[in-house]
Amino acid sequence: MKAKLRAKKVPNIRATTLPDPKETLTFGNFEVKNHNIYYWKKVNGKEELELVHVSSLIWINEIRQNSETNEIEYELIFRYNNLFYSTMVSRNILSEKGLQTLIPIGADIHKGNQDLVSMFLRVQEWQVKKVRHTHKLLGWANVSEELAYYHSEKHSSNPKDTSEYIGGFNIQPKGTFEEWFKMVKQDVIGRVPLEFALICGFAAPVLSLLSQFLSLKVMVVSFVGESSTGKTISAKLAVSPFGNPDNGGLVDSWNSTINAMMKTLANNNGVPIVFDEASINAGQNLTSSIYQFAEGQERKRLDSESEIRDLAKWMTLIIFTAEHLIIEKANQNSGLRVRILEYQVQKWTDDAEHAIRLKNTVEQHYGHAGPKFIDFLIRNFDKDQYIAQYEQSRKEVDNALIEKDEFSSRLTENYAVMVLTAKLVNQCFNIGVNEEALLQFIVEQDKEMMTTRTLESRAVDIIQQNVLTHQTKFSVDGGQVTGTLTYGTILQKEDYTEVAIVKSVMDEWLSEAKFSSKQVVLKTLKAKGYLDNEQGKNTRTRKIPVVNSTKYEIEESTSYEKVSNVLKRETVYVLKLPRNLLNVLKEEKNESPTVKKPFNSKPKSKLLGSIKDKLESPSIEEMFDDDI
Repeated sequence: MKAKLRAKKVPNIRATTLPDPKETLTFGNFEVKNHNIYYWKKVNGKEELELVHVSSLIWINEIRQNSETNEIEYELIFRYNNLFYSTMVSRNILSEKGLQTLIPIGADIHKGNQDLVSMFLRVQEWQVKKVRHTHKLLGWANVSEELAYYHSEKHSSNPKDTSEYIGGFNIQPKGTFEEWFKMVKQDVIGRVPLEFALICGFAAPVLSLLSQFLSLKVMVVSFVGESSTGKTISAKLAVSPFGNPDNGGLVDSWNSTINAMMKTLANNNGVPIVFDEASINAGQNLTSSIYQFAEGQERKRLDSESEIRDLAKWMTLIIFTAEHLIIEKANQNSGLRVRILEYQVQKWTDDAEHAIRLKNTVEQHYGHAGPKFIDFLIRNFDKDQYIAQYEQSRKEVDNALIEKDEFSSRLTENYAVMVLTAKLVNQCFNIGVNEEALLQFIVEQDKEMMTTRTLESRAVDIIQQNVLTHQTKFSVDGGQVTGTLTYGTILQKEDYTEVAIVKSVMDEWLSEAKFSSKQVVLKTLKAKGYLDNEQGKNTRTRKIPVVNSTKYEIEESTSYEKVSNVLKRETVYVLKLPRNLLNVLKEEKNESPTVKKPFNSKPKSKLLGSIKDKLESPSIEEMFDDDI
């Protein structure tokens, strides 16, 4: 459904190009006087002309040409009930049906005059002197055509090629660059997490420009920390060089639909943006959302004509803030771990007073440093040198990563953008970002993320956590199961701990952990040597001790209930887990067996004692004999 036109009252007629009502202006066969349109019309097909009234004045006040698409828009002013109103319309308004859309907002249009009004506007168009070039795009244009960056104004090597931003973000500069720079020198430099946050913002245009020459992807970075640790202030600092670091500007909230958030990112090619408080969506599975953010475009959709709609696309750096690791709320896909970089910092700011100083400054002085940085990049741009600097930064990161996994190569691409950006920011502003400390911060955070990055490490971690949680349901080294249910067995081997888990139990654990594919997990565990299985299967068949409860009537008023273990054949997953797992279990576990007490704790006959002696646990050999 097309959006309806809206009109607003013109507050100051003198600020417009409306003609003086006392003057008569001529436009071909049209005249404008007393804020009305007239037309010289032939009388009965003769040469004689008469002046007929067409309509109350409808006037092109301004022409706007979109710098990205060259599409033309008019600011139309019309009179209704002796008041003037303005509205923005496409040049399609000159069509018959186009003019009819003006009727609901008060323009003097009807079936008898719409052709003449359209003709008048076409004639007047050529005499409009107020023409503005505008844009809604943010960030870099296609570099193959020209090196141009769109912000509140267009930045390029040609100062005469101007354009004004008319989009929905508040990115107009406010305050002064000097006050913002002073704050950075005093309250940011020397604090590595804040320096990292600052570089994240400047990395957006660097990433987007590089992506036009190299195969780079959208970067999604999450600032993680408990309430009042300064994560939101850090995010505001990151975007303050480019615009208002608040709602309505470059900071949005998770308190909206994912589709709305995608629209917020549309046509953004190098301006950083923040989505604050991802914890709002703590109950949601964020897997699909993370993939979409990192993919750089919204899902394909059909319009009313069953044609694929134009897709919203973006190529920038996106910042989330959250009190928890966002990845914990998503499925256990390895691919997600390289699509979002989460930085969990205990304290982003020094204290409350420090946070307030930062907040007050970035909310009053913003939007200056970003354009200065862009002008620096354009002045010094050399494609080959730019790529060479990136490759050098990538080597530095690769050498600094002492511990690596299969994802390290891809992640160094993102880390290299950060390192290169720090160098460029220092060259541009001489601001004093500690490049060495920044790289070390990235390396340390990567080491933390690595522990849960690979599929097998996450699966093993989840399995071990569940084994510890349900340890009473396992037979340890041939001992009795002390719980009411049996999940499997644990046996100490020479260099590892063997854990056999009932298949249905472990399947449920993997499902609860939100792994996308159980088979992929098992295949990976097998390939990495964690899974001990029969040929052609993921499982083995074992005899597992299960709880058996027998009640004995000894005398008329006395009975005894004996809890023991009996062997039952089960299909199990057999895993080779770390050798120290059993030590952890023994530290936490109460090793005394849990036996239900009889109603009368002392047996009153020799028969009862004899029965108790004969009910013994099965041997280890019986439990772990695969051939039985």
